[in-house]
Amino acid sequence: MKKLFLTVTLVGLMLSSQSTVRAQAGGFALQRIKRSLSHYDLQNGTTTNALRELNEFVNVVTVEHEIRQARFMRAIALSDLVVIATITEREELIEKLAEVMNIDRIILLAFIEQELEDYGRGANRLAGQQAAAAIQIAERGFDPRANETKRASVLLRDLFGLDAIYKSIKRGKGLAEALEAYTTDPCALPKTNCLYPFSSFDAEGRKAAFALQQLGHALKRLQLAVKKGVPIARYFESYLKEISRALSDAELTPSPQIYQKLVAISKAARTSKTMPDAVIAVTESELRFGFVPKIKLTTEGSIRVITAGKPVLPEMSKVKLPTSYLPYIRQIDEVTRILKATLRHDTPVSVALGPGRDVPAHIIGRVLLSLRPLSVKEISMLGLGEDGSPHTVPMQVVSTREIDEMNPAQVNLRIRLGGYTLKLGLGSKQDIPRIKGETGFQFDLDTLAAKVGERGHRSAEVSFMGDVRSESLVAAMFRVAPDNDPVRLVIPQ
Repeated sequence: MKKLFLTVTLVGLMLSSQSTVRAQAGGFALQRIKRSLSHYDLQNGTTTNALRELNEFVNVVTVEHEIRQARFMRAIALSDLVVIATITEREELIEKLAEVMNIDRIILLAFIEQELEDYGRGANRLAGQQAAAAIQIAERGFDPRANETKRASVLLRDLFGLDAIYKSIKRGKGLAEALEAYTTDPCALPKTNCLYPFSSFDAEGRKAAFALQQLGHALKRLQLAVKKGVPIARYFESYLKEISRALSDAELTPSPQIYQKLVAISKAARTSKTMPDAVIAVTESELRFGFVPKIKLTTEGSIRVITAGKPVLPEMSKVKLPTSYLPYIRQIDEVTRILKATLRHDTPVSVALGPGRDVPAHIIGRVLLSLRPLSVKEISMLGLGEDGSPHTVPMQVVSTREIDEMNPAQVNLRIRLGGYTLKLGLGSKQDIPRIKGETGFQFDLDTLAAKVGERGHRSAEVSFMGDVRSESLVAAMFRVAPDNDPVRLVIPQ
């Protein structure tokens, strides 16, 4: 009996020892494969070979926890590789992964998601859900507002976001346009004091500035992940440097907070949101000016404000205007003197002039003539959209004494107290009288727009009587502005 007991015990020990050896061998194999997947090498096939080893491991190992560990490791690697294929636009990589897994390419992504769900449990649950969200982004495209984007890991959200912005810029979009999908206003967030520089911008400008700041933070997080050896971050190391260079070279001009007592323009008007270096607001009694803040990303991933001078909007300096004027329109010497000292730069600046609603047009003409001796490279008329955001239309300021030496404009508009006089090309002049509205007689902008139409004209000229209100002048300029060239504004002298 003792002999039998000893024999059974020895057999049990041998079986236990063999099981332990297999478990240790399985653990060593997983560790070796994990090391192979610590750096995605798609050029030499190291990564796809590691996936094949995982497939074999799953098929031969019988220990349940090792199978679960191996299948989850494989699903995470596959998820990362799908992200790589999506960002690098390599469809052949997706085909290769389907081949390695011996499944149809059409069901590959669904297979990975199911594996992440089945084996991403316990401590792996969050990582599995985040990887599944990344798969959904790869399927549907990146949208910073989408639910799957919010569920993805911060790292992959950063990667998809930077890739989307960079590709938009490469396709010819400006930085501001590329950031339009980002709609978070930092001043609307809880526990936010709306500090500088965000306080300098209107709601749309704050969203763009905040988005750029977040992209800077994303870039730094990914660069840190590269240093820590995160496989997918390491794979994109050179691409991240390329993105960093592009973003550090880009300059964003978020729409600033503007003095709100300016002319409001119709949404049907031709407009541009291109912002100048400086803004001049003109009322009947004073002139206000301030410089437009622009922002750039620093190498540290934060945003830096740059301006052509001070004060920076929404702060504005004031200059008193005369209380009376001579009949003829001339520059205002005091305005020229003060602005010359303020706008003194090695490089000429661009300026937008925004009139108040009831300012006589002759005052606008005097201020514009006062700018002519200064270092101004471009000048535009500024109006406020229905939401209070600034819009501009470029203009060329000329006097009646200079106009005879210029080629006739395709659209020629004269603004009188009684209405418009319009001449199109070689056609005859036609009057558009004012019409009676709810608040009295008003200029007939609709008829003007209908007559000018979508001509695609290359040039437009606007002249005015001095007592016309600036609101009528600005509205007409926005309506007749050519698509690509400035409006020629004729100052009566």
